[in-house]
Amino acid sequence: MREKSKDAARAADDASPTQAGSVYYRQAPEPKPRYTIRDNSSTSAPKTGRPKRSPNLGHAILLSNIRTFTIVALFMFGLLSLAVYITGRAWQNHQSRVRAEGRARQQTPPPTDTARPETPEAGVLMGAPATEIPTPHVRTELDTEAMRRAVFMQKRAEAQLAAGNLQEAIARFRDALDIWPHLTQVWAQLGRAYLETREFSRAQIALERAAENDPGNASILNDLGVALLYQNRIDQAMELFETVTDIDPNYASAHFNRALCYLARNDDEHAEQALNAYLRLRPNDARALKEKAYLQASRREYEEAMSNLQRALSDAPDWAPLYIDLAATAALMGRIDESIRYLDRAEALTSPGAVYRIYQQPAFREVRLTEPGRLFEQSLAERARELLAAHEPEEEPTEATSPMHSVRPGNDLF
Repeated sequence: MREKSKDAARAADDASPTQAGSVYYRQAPEPKPRYTIRDNSSTSAPKTGRPKRSPNLGHAILLSNIRTFTIVALFMFGLLSLAVYITGRAWQNHQSRVRAEGRARQQTPPPTDTARPETPEAGVLMGAPATEIPTPHVRTELDTEAMRRAVFMQKRAEAQLAAGNLQEAIARFRDALDIWPHLTQVWAQLGRAYLETREFSRAQIALERAAENDPGNASILNDLGVALLYQNRIDQAMELFETVTDIDPNYASAHFNRALCYLARNDDEHAEQALNAYLRLRPNDARALKEKAYLQASRREYEEAMSNLQRALSDAPDWAPLYIDLAATAALMGRIDESIRYLDRAEALTSPGAVYRIYQQPAFREVRLTEPGRLFEQSLAERARELLAAHEPEEEPTEATSPMHSVRPGNDLF
């Protein structure tokens, strides 16, 4: 027994530590790899770090955004449909009111012709500023009876205008516009009648109404420019005259009126260019030749000025300002007898007093210093005193530089 125990002890001492049955057995650890390969498969997950995201999360977010967009789009479409419905109902109500008002106006009897008092307060265009002109009653539907009566009044006004009754013609034109205010031609005719009576602010108002209805009408725009030019609104008038020449380069009156604007600005060079453009269309026009002669005389081109004034006489032989300009040009050239002959002709067309006042101008200074000039002045003054003692009215020379307006659309007035 004792021998068996010893044998077991020796056997235990002889056991290797690497044997699994030895009490000294230690299992060697497995060697660590130098590089770690991460496995992203579903069977292995890292023990550390953030938890893995579910593969269906992005799809769920996309579906949520689509649902939100769909809900917002349906809501906006509903609001738009409601706004369209409300607007449509409001428009239908408005149209119903307009039709009802039109039927009510048709059932109202037309106004009867009554005498119009000729006071400034009675007329639409009797001198009131443009902002104070009452708006005429506007018919929204065609009223053939009113148009017929308005055209009848227009014909009466034109007959009065042809007879020289300007005030009566103006009253009838205004009657026509009170009946039917959409007659562009009548507004234009009324404005031209006011130009004839030299009521320039009223002419401006009437012609502006005509231009609003027919903004491309060269005749109306030219006449409106004339009304502004008479009121010394040079820049506005010039803009209208240039517009007319753009619309119709052969509209002669606009070229002449442009020349007057340049003369008012003391721009002789451009004034002569505008006169040349006018004379290409009307080569023998007395007024244009007279203005060109004035520009030539101011440059001491006396022979050219005399030639143009002589040409003007063939077009207007009884126009006194031509003889006065001829007399002044002859005086500047030292032609004393010729200057006095032209003054005698001017006296026959005007009056001794008017010629005497013109004779005192600086252009006739050298003539007055001569013996024939002193004798002419004495006899002229004596005739003027006799006329004054007889209380006979004196006629002044016709204004020479008035702008040109038209009598009828498309026809120019000299």
